[in-house]
Amino acid sequence: MKKYLFLTFALLLMTVQGVRAQSQDATLIDDIYYLLNNEDKTAQVTWQLYHSLDNYKSLTAANIPAAVNYQGQNFNVTEIGMGAFATCTTGITSASIPEGVTCIGDSAFYGCEVLADVNIPNSVERIGNDAFRYCHAIKALTLGNGLKTIGARAFDACLSVTTLTIPDNVESIGDAAFGACKGLKTVSIGSGATSIGTRVFNTCSSLEEIIVSPENPAYSSEDGVFFNKDKTTLIKYPTTKTGDYVIPNSVTEIDHASFSDCTGLTAVTLPEGLISIGNGCFSHCIGLKEVVIPNSVTSIGTTAFTVCDGLTKLTIGSGVKTIGTMAFFSCSSLTTIYNYAVKPQDVDAYTFMKVPATCTLYVPAESVELYKAAPEWKNLNVQAIGGTGISISEEFRVKSEEFATAPGWYSLDGQRLDSKPTAKGLYIHGGKTVVVD
Repeated sequence: MKKYLFLTFALLLMTVQGVRAQSQDATLIDDIYYLLNNEDKTAQVTWQLYHSLDNYKSLTAANIPAAVNYQGQNFNVTEIGMGAFATCTTGITSASIPEGVTCIGDSAFYGCEVLADVNIPNSVERIGNDAFRYCHAIKALTLGNGLKTIGARAFDACLSVTTLTIPDNVESIGDAAFGACKGLKTVSIGSGATSIGTRVFNTCSSLEEIIVSPENPAYSSEDGVFFNKDKTTLIKYPTTKTGDYVIPNSVTEIDHASFSDCTGLTAVTLPEGLISIGNGCFSHCIGLKEVVIPNSVTSIGTTAFTVCDGLTKLTIGSGVKTIGTMAFFSCSSLTTIYNYAVKPQDVDAYTFMKVPATCTLYVPAESVELYKAAPEWKNLNVQAIGGTGISISEEFRVKSEEFATAPGWYSLDGQRLDSKPTAKGLYIHGGKTVVVD
């Protein structure tokens, strides 16, 4: 692990190798090195040894003063510089950051694996990229009221953090800022965050809920699920939720990795009107048995359903144009696929890798020969959708008496349509399953 951290950190700092040589010489004051600015009388905490596993090796507590004195002059400490305490893997267990520090630089505490106690004062406005990444031992994380920016991967793999409150003053949160925080259970997001990156809570395997302030102009939550403000994008579904979930009709996009590793998810209803399914969206959702992708969807992202090894039946709507690589990789229990696209989508060798060759692929009758000639699709057992559309077995018959007597047209997930559909596909009408072709 130490070797991995060192190599990763070395790569992070390769672009700034000239920083030390271009700056004034660092000054050692009470066991910590500083870069002193004689013009404004400020001090920046810096490293002892450049990107080395021996950096501050003998230091057990980073007690940073509000000011330091050098040759009779006082210098106010305003910044913890890039990589200052990085890769102190077994040394520093606590860090005291004084009021007056406004920036915790990129990778400042990167890889401080035993750092358990750290305070972030109200004066801090920016926490840089990777600042506390791999600080496995931090349990209590309190962010100051002056904080505005949280960098990418800033707290990635802080395994022991269980609760997180993002203050109202925070405006920007970078990609994967809290990724792999495997102990994180509850998240509260304040009113000020208007720019939140992708996969911010990815692989947070204990996550129970995300609550967003109703005053936030850009984001919202419902039943612990994280959305943008108007609920057109579903951003994150808490990993520990179990059972069935009906995605709101307003959703047109499911963000990358939104449902990844939701092993307790047993069924999901995708709404008519959904357009895109993001990369890794349902990866490792091993409890899913059947998925119906509505006709409105045009794209299925890379690894979207990878390792959904409980999935037995898949319906791909007629509107799907693109299917990413490994989208259904290792869906090893698939027995039946219905694909209503007249023209086979371009897929690669990994899209259906480890899907059994005995899996039956039903396609429009006029497209059978196209699918039998298409790369990868031809490896499945291609059959025509019979008669006027599909050879419908009883398991496809409407299951609810509500639809057996109700007039009108419905999608397979039970959403009523305004009129008879014009897009090709499978629908419910008059209590029966009907194919529009």
